[in-house]
Amino acid sequence: MYNVDTSNATIFWIGTAFFTWVTFYAYFSFLRVYNQGWVKTLFKFTLVGYVYFTALLFLLAFELYTSILLF
Repeated sequence: MYNVDTSNATIFWIGTAFFTWVTFYAYFSFLRVYNQGWVKTLFKFTLVGYVYFTALLFLLAFELYTSILLF
């Protein structure tokens, strides 16, 4: 319906802006919820990020493996 002609650079910068906003929002919410110093909160935030990223990679690999087996 709509003819949206955007360049890849525009989409990249919009995605980067949203990613940055969500990251800062999540960090500041950690600061508010845990009510601790910024270094300790940054450590917790980074640790949680690594755990989620590792789980995402593991589950993605598991999903691909099971998809190949069932194909």
